[in-house]
Amino acid sequence: MDRILFSPLGDSDPVRNCYDGACLHIVRHYQPTQVVLFYTAEMERKERRDHRYTRALKRLAPQCEVREIFSGIESPQQFDAFQGVLPEAVGALADAHPAAQILLNLSSGTPQMKTVMALLSVDFPNCVGVQVDTPVRGSNRSAFAAQDDEDVEALLENNFDEEPGAANRCHEPALRVFRYYAERSRILSLAEIGSDGMNLIADSVHWNGVRRWNDDPDVSPEGRAPRTFMGRIDEPGERLEDEYTGDLDHKETTVTYQTALKHIWREDNIAGGRWADDRGPWTYK
Repeated sequence: MDRILFSPLGDSDPVRNCYDGACLHIVRHYQPTQVVLFYTAEMERKERRDHRYTRALKRLAPQCEVREIFSGIESPQQFDAFQGVLPEAVGALADAHPAAQILLNLSSGTPQMKTVMALLSVDFPNCVGVQVDTPVRGSNRSAFAAQDDEDVEALLENNFDEEPGAANRCHEPALRVFRYYAERSRILSLAEIGSDGMNLIADSVHWNGVRRWNDDPDVSPEGRAPRTFMGRIDEPGERLEDEYTGDLDHKETTVTYQTALKHIWREDNIAGGRWADDRGPWTYK
């Protein structure tokens, strides 16, 4: 099976305190055929200054194909900075190579980037998250990051991970907490509101990523919204806009989202309403 590494980059890459950074270490031990480097604006400036990341990869694995994504992100400490571009990039890679194992580097970049990468690693079936421990098996805050004016070749030459018998610090965490909440969310959202409902939500937040729920055979377009959620779903409010078209014995009738969803909510959530398998005339279109 081919392996492809998708890796953000951080201050510990490519080498820190005479040891591999996470990206380089994964390449050393997994030997992927392709590496996709994801740059924030700061990391892009460093790469364009001395090509430290691509030079390190080519030195270690000259046959490995290297692709680059320049995101232009200036605030990598903010979760919302990655809302579209990072999930979309990983999703596109996973879809383009369904038979390959996509390795996601969970140890490079800001804490926010690492969290997003961990979430993505449990969201795609052919993705595997790889974590790289520091050489001291603890925090690396006492080890100085590579400075912008350091000789890149000197950093690469004086790398203890080049020595025979150097430890493999890679491991694949189970990420049980992420998997639990990802599966819980998938079951609640997909089974209840269906693929059409998910598309409405995706449209409302301008989601540009892959919409896998549309290809899931276990997810119907209309969903089922059972009455077990009675009393626990807020009634739709005035914030809902746009329009909704439903077949209410008048095929051309057009009503607002607010009106349509309010009727659906009342049918499925008000005590004394319909059974779970009898949703009445209101369905998503």
